[in-house]
Amino acid sequence: MDQAIREEFKVFTAGLADNKGYMMEMAEAKPKIEAGENNLFVIDIRSEASYKAGHIPGSASFYLPTLVDRLEHIPQNRPIFVVCKLDAMSAYATMILRLVGYPATLVAGGVPAWADAGGALDSD
Repeated sequence: MDQAIREEFKVFTAGLADNKGYMMEMAEAKPKIEAGENNLFVIDIRSEASYKAGHIPGSASFYLPTLVDRLEHIPQNRPIFVVCKLDAMSAYATMILRLVGYPATLVAGGVPAWADAGGALDSD
């Protein structure tokens, strides 16, 4: 394994115990998303059908199995919030993005937490 990737794995997994630097609760994330803070880029890694059924307004669909093949469509110079339905899937996506240099943060609870916090969902 490439040494740089090995070191990034260590950094990422070291933060798992206390969620430092890679995870945010929806209560903190929602106002940032609504304000478009720092030109924030929100990606939804659920399936296209789930995304179309209801997603956070302004979020972009990047189904997890296709994420690596579509990295060139994700801006590297903007903060990225990752959402889904289950945090495990967001954790995978966040790890992938962070390992290749994207400033990604998992938003705990994802789309259901957005709706539970009173956020409207867009549908296509």
